Amino acid sequence: MKIQKVAYLLITLVILIYILIIGRSILIPLTFGIFFTLMIAPVCNFLEEKGWNNTAAIITVFFTIIVILTGVSMLFGSQLITLSSDVSNITDKIESAADAILKWTQNTIGISKTEGEQIVNDQMDTIISSPFGYIQQGIASSTTVLANSFLVVIITFLLLLYRKPFRQFIIIQFSKKSREEGEAITSSIQEVVQEYLYGMLLVILILGVLNSLGLWIIGIEYALFWGFLAAMLAIIPYIGTALGGVLPFLYAIATTDTLWQPIAVVVLYGIVQQLEGNFITPKIVGSSVDLNPLFAILALILGGMIWGVAGLILFIPIFAIIKIFFSHIEPLMPVSEIMGSNVYDATAKLKKYDKEKYRMSRIFE
Repeated sequence: MKIQKVAYLLITLVILIYILIIGRSILIPLTFGIFFTLMIAPVCNFLEEKGWNNTAAIITVFFTIIVILTGVSMLFGSQLITLSSDVSNITDKIESAADAILKWTQNTIGISKTEGEQIVNDQMDTIISSPFGYIQQGIASSTTVLANSFLVVIITFLLLLYRKPFRQFIIIQFSKKSREEGEAITSSIQEVVQEYLYGMLLVILILGVLNSLGLWIIGIEYALFWGFLAAMLAIIPYIGTALGGVLPFLYAIATTDTLWQPIAVVVLYGIVQQLEGNFITPKIVGSSVDLNPLFAILALILGGMIWGVAGLILFIPIFAIIKIFFSHIEPLMPVSEIMGSNVYDATAKLKKYDKEKYRMSRIFE
């Protein structure tokens, strides 16, 4: 009987992953819409408590957000178009810099000219074209991005409009004796998502200012654009800040006549990444998602495989939500403990789960 239930569970997981993959065109905007709804809902609730009509409060909040986002998009969009139109010139300058570096290595390390040219020919096109290619791809796919963004806006608006009936619908799915627990789960999920999104927004602002200020001091053009580009990529944990530093480094090589400026860019982003990973994000986002690095990395890998870039952003809070559900299911409570950020201290805590009701095997009974 247990083998049959294990088979059912595995089949269910496969079907679920398949649905996530084939339904990504609607599930990704829907998930973004749910998260944005949870983020915006407190502001709407505040306005409604002050006597505002439900629809008027939502429209006012949306109008304010759209005005801000439009201004930011116009500012960065103009710089993005300018940079994209100059990509060919930039890549030519980077290749010239690569030739200079090659000559230096020939004289210093003793690598032969033939070997050096072979390395450059094999790798340089990929190294140069890939990062700047993302800029051109971003412009080329702008129609799709706008369409998805519009869908997210519509979904968010409707979810905000019907948020109270939807919440009540979720609560009544719990039996009356477990309804209080259902309220606690719903509130915990809302709190986790809000803390994570508000925290990441503040982290982006801080990193954007630090990056832009540093690049401006170094003397890199479009410092504001490069700085906030890296800050927005910081949404992807562990690797986002590093990826955001590649483009301004290449741009510095192409547009500056000194060696210290590209090196300074590397040093700047190295320092900012250390600050972000060890101080800024832990202090601001804190333990909102309460995932240890192992499960955070697994969330990134799985999210990237299933939903691509959107999965890299969404699967961290999704895993945090899964952890909350696990913490309310007896056989999975130890798993929730292992997933937590305080896993170093979990050894003592796990002793209380050394009872038959907490065995994972009970899932299949």
